[in-house]
Formats: sequence, C-alpha cells, structure tokens
Amino acid sequence: MPLRYYMMRNFTITLLLSFIFSGNLVAQTEWKWDSHNIAFSTPENFKVSTNNDNIFQAENNEISLTIAPWQDKAVNDATIVDALVKLAADMAYDDITDARKLAFEKFSGYGINGKKGEDNAAILILINTESSSNIVVIIAYSVAAEKSASEILSSLHSIK
Repeated sequence: MPLRYYMMRNFTITLLLSFIFSGNLVAQTEWKWDSHNIAFSTPENFKVSTNNDNIFQAENNEISLTIAPWQDKAVNDATIVDALVKLAADMAYDDITDARKLAFEKFSGYGINGKKGEDNAAILILINTESSSNIVVIIAYSVAAEKSASEILSSLHSIK
C-alpha cells in the first residue's frame, strides 16, 4: 500500500475520534419549561431531582441548579435589586458582587454573584414582561465549574 493511503487512513481515524470525543465533552440536554415560558440547557450528566410546574432542580458533582417561579407583585424594575440582595442574604450568601442588568426576549431582570463558604453562586430574578410568571434562578457551583455554570446561564431563553 502506498504511504498516501496510510496517511489518509490515519487522518480519517483521527478526525473521527476527535468528533466522537468532542461531542462527549460538550453534550447538553435542552429543557423547556412551558408553564413559565423559559428554556435552558444543562450538561448531559445532570441528575434531575425535581421537575414540575413549581420547581426545577438538578445537579452534578460540581453544579446545583434551581429554577422556580416567583409570584411577588412588589418586585418590579424599581425594587428588583433590593429583592435580589435580600434573597441572597436570606440564603446566607455573602460577598455579593457583580450585580448586572439582564434582558432577553420576554424577560428582564438582575443577576448577582455570591459566595457561601467555598461555593460560588449566581442568583437571578427574571421578570416576564408579558405575564406574571417571574423566575428565580440559582446556580451554586465550584470554582472548577465556573465555565459550565456560565454556559447554563447563557443558555436561558424565552419560548412561546
């Protein structure tokens, strides 16, 4: 067999293996929460503990995700930051930093970062601009999982 055949075969095998392994590294599961008009992605290795109209909770060894509706008519654009800081304090998160305004499709809101011991968290309150279905998102994560936690947050989007 000519050398070119072996080189092409090795290239094909290498290319095939890289597709197989890279697919496993970025595998995501898409979730749609129709009752609250929101969808998001999690790493494929998440184990779901609760998934109903009242709460979505899932985790892996490095990240814990909780998404829940929040029916508080007192929370609006003027009071959302105070409500978010109070929520984080009530959950015993401290070192609260990086408050940021969020807006995508049907949602507007704020997010903050906090710490509880060695764990980091991103806490968001999202106000649905077209309904009363407001959402709280809490992602607790280890330092090693910061990129994955950020990818979950980035995947949040409206549906319907």
